[in-house]
Amino acid sequence: MLLPKSKSLTEDQSHALLNTISSSNKVTALQGDAGTGKSFLATTIAKNYRRKGYEIQPLSPTALAAKGL
Repeated sequence: MLLPKSKSLTEDQSHALLNTISSSNKVTALQGDAGTGKSFLATTIAKNYRRKGYEIQPLSPTALAAKGL
């Protein structure tokens, strides 16, 4: 799994990551309070899927947030 050197996933993020990658769903939504690491988790998920050759289309209520993914 590809993670930035300076960060690691929290227990909750790890659980969400495992649920995402083991799911047969084609769409996954992340929801949480501000500052809980949703963007970090989404970026980690996207990088890993892109590395495996999947096309990722991030969606967000703001364009700024989607551009970061």
